[in-house]
Amino acid sequence: MNRYGRFAVNFIRTIIFNFKVLNYKDALKLPFWLNQKVIIHGNSGKIHFTVPIKRKMFVFSTIHSEILGKAPSHWTNHGEVLIGGENIRVGTGTCISCFKNAKIQFGNNVTFGGKNKVISQQKISLGINLRTAWDVQIIDTNFHYTIDSRSKEVASKQKQIIIGDDCWLANRSSLMKGAILPDKTVVASNSIVNKEFKVPEEQDSLVIGGSPAKIIGYNISRLRLTGEHEMVLTSEFEKLNLEKIIIKDTNTLKFDY
Repeated sequence: MNRYGRFAVNFIRTIIFNFKVLNYKDALKLPFWLNQKVIIHGNSGKIHFTVPIKRKMFVFSTIHSEILGKAPSHWTNHGEVLIGGENIRVGTGTCISCFKNAKIQFGNNVTFGGKNKVISQQKISLGINLRTAWDVQIIDTNFHYTIDSRSKEVASKQKQIIIGDDCWLANRSSLMKGAILPDKTVVASNSIVNKEFKVPEEQDSLVIGGSPAKIIGYNISRLRLTGEHEMVLTSEFEKLNLEKIIIKDTNTLKFDY
């Protein structure tokens, strides 16, 4: 299919999706944009915008499709989805599911990689400039209850997840119920995060990793460069043949926000 054909298919998908999940007035503005197939499994919940509605605020994109293929994404909303910003991007094959009485809140400039899972039975809050790689899970529930065979205690199966601003979740990391990340946190690949983390007063940010996750570093955060500028920086490393360089003035860099 040529690009005109793809545009026509995606435009039709976009119109259908907006008018299925939004009221008529909001749907006319086409805040959701589909560059991939999205399957709606349930839509009894509400979507609220806490910022002015614009076209293409929330885009189901083809991020990582060259690595993971072009599986459709999935949308279920029986609770409340809050859109608190624009430039929200969702990669191919991602599942977003908000259960009854639950809430998922999107900040500004959030990007999910391919095959992510965002599933809420209570509350998930996604901070500004969040970036995730592929196969990331953000799930605020265990789905089922467990009982201690001796004390007979039954633990709650769900607890809210809060992700601060400027966080980066590496591939195959999982944020489970009760995970709370401060601003600028980096989560290493294949980590399981299930508790609250705090930055010590003498540090700027955290790197956490492991199963369960623990603090493994400080003061490292992602440079959210444009793809073009990342290529420029890569060329500089190759030319200088260095492991590290110092950039004293980060204002010279081109960020993707």
